Amino acid sequence: MLTFSDGVHLTLGLRNRPSLLASIGAFGKHKVDPEDRDLLLGLLFGLEDERADDPRLDLLWRRKLIADKPDLDDPVLEQRLDEISFHWRWQRPAGQTGKLFDQLYTATRRAHAMRKVFVKGFGQTPALPETVVRRALMLGPGRQRVLCVGDDDLLSIPLAMLGHRVTVYDIDDMVLLPFLQRIARAWKLPIQVEHRDLMEPQTGAPQNRFDALFTDPMSTRECFDLFLSRGLAWLKPGGRGHCCVHPLALETFRAVQQDLQFDIVERHHEFNHYYEDGFWENYYRSDLLVIEKTQATQPKYALDQDAHVNIFAGELNTRNHACCDIRAFNAQHFDRPHVEAAIGALKKCDLFTVVAEQSHAEEKSLSWIAALAGGGYLGLTAYFDEQLVAYDLFPFQPQRDMVIREIMRSEIPQSFCVMIFRVAKPARSVVGRPAAEVENRPALRSKRRAPVRRRKK
Repeated sequence: MLTFSDGVHLTLGLRNRPSLLASIGAFGKHKVDPEDRDLLLGLLFGLEDERADDPRLDLLWRRKLIADKPDLDDPVLEQRLDEISFHWRWQRPAGQTGKLFDQLYTATRRAHAMRKVFVKGFGQTPALPETVVRRALMLGPGRQRVLCVGDDDLLSIPLAMLGHRVTVYDIDDMVLLPFLQRIARAWKLPIQVEHRDLMEPQTGAPQNRFDALFTDPMSTRECFDLFLSRGLAWLKPGGRGHCCVHPLALETFRAVQQDLQFDIVERHHEFNHYYEDGFWENYYRSDLLVIEKTQATQPKYALDQDAHVNIFAGELNTRNHACCDIRAFNAQHFDRPHVEAAIGALKKCDLFTVVAEQSHAEEKSLSWIAALAGGGYLGLTAYFDEQLVAYDLFPFQPQRDMVIREIMRSEIPQSFCVMIFRVAKPARSVVGRPAAEVENRPALRSKRRAPVRRRKK
């Protein structure tokens, strides 16, 4: 079966925009013309017919972007997902560890690694498999009828494995819905999918049908109104919904609650963590709010009413995301000696050589930057009041970064931040035509679901 090589992922352009193939094991991106989009989707699901002899595949084969494989599993991407999920394993509640969690996580991670296509324009930035399983276990095993309004997180998979009958409404009928259908058939899971644009009148979907609801919209007033109006209309009275909300949009969410008249039952702070195209961790975080539909709940948009709103219009100027976050692994407090020990350990690392350095210490902070032999730098800043350490490595090299993570973790296990930069090489066309150079830019772009970027299904 001809499919993408391990570690290769695709950003699929819509309309007349080209698609970009890249591998987590190599620099550079390879441009694919818009007319070859169907061929790429065929590779996602595996080519076993005459299309495998298509001459357009020759260059992809020579560049090792495609391979002949017995299945669609991708152990390289599974390992990457493990690496970026590692930091959040401490969040597993005591009652959610053990064999059941491991089974759900293994299957969910496997599916995320197989679904290696991101559709540009839908704002797909999935939750990490670790987060997805914790969400599913909020509901626990059972036989409920569950609705996912949008599911680029693949939450339907662990929910169905827990015994629930899951329905997914999503706008992505190009990649996501066909992928879920294939997984449901192959793994014998009770998942039904329907292509739905929430802005259009919702015919053929009766009200008060589902026992539970999951949705992860952008944190704008317009998007909350749209997603929750639709979701709550389909939810039974007394049914519970689970909605992801950026912490700085809580006031907006409470205003929606007052207008739509549902109850907020629980709030789980920074419950959700994400990754983005390229299988990089995204530094957006969101809370998980559990809500309940009451007899007084009144959606803003009736199901037979259209809702053509600009879901990006509600950007909050105060919602400034930083490329850093506090990761509290335990209650251990760190101070200046811990940071100095970390710097000393970094200087002894044999993967790079410090040729010059300078530091600046204040009462509540300490910064250090070192020039590296062969070019590049490594910088570190510690904020003692916030219990946050951030470091910055340039240029990015996976092996060096992994070692730095381990050094930081050993000296200051409860708090650190990574800001990674990479240098992109010029893109090349699959058909051999030169393309414009890719502008050098950070590989980890901040603000995963800042409203101007996020469009959920």
